[in-house]
This record gives sequence, structure tokens and C-alpha cells, in this order.
Amino acid sequence: MRDRVLRLTEVPPLLALLSQKRLRWVGHALRRAPTDHSRLNVLDQLNRPESHWTQLIQSDCNVANIPIDSLENLVADRTAFKQLTCAHTFC
Repeated sequence: MRDRVLRLTEVPPLLALLSQKRLRWVGHALRRAPTDHSRLNVLDQLNRPESHWTQLIQSDCNVANIPIDSLENLVADRTAFKQLTCAHTFC
């Protein structure tokens, strides 16, 4: 019943929205200046495969078919990255 209501209202599930927001935050941080602390922190976290946050980002990238190793290049085109991270992609 809940899935039917979500489809009728065209509202993606909460987990899909969370995945979208996580990836968009990563994109936002990676587009910042090379010396920006948030960018450096995201890059540092992505290089820690044991981190729970990194595992979530990896999972989000897998579902959206985004290769995590080319994430830094993909975020440069905001429009294309926004389409890649559409919440409906995760449904």
C-alpha cells in the first residue's frame, strides 16, 4: 500500500532521498577549492574504505551506477551529476 501511494504521488522513498543528499554533498564538497577543508575531509574519508560513511557512499555510487574512482571528474558537470543522483535512480 505504501509503495503504491509513493508511486501515485511520485515521491521517492526516504532511503533514496538520503542517498541522493549524500552524493550531492560529496559533489558539492569536491567542487570546492583544492585547499578547502570540507573538500580535503571528503577526499580523506573516501580513502578510508573501513569508514562507515565511505561504505555508504560506495553503496550509493553502486546503485546509481557511478564509478567512485571517477567521482571527482563527474562532479565538475553539475547538471549531469544532478541527473545521475536523481532520487528516483535509487528506487
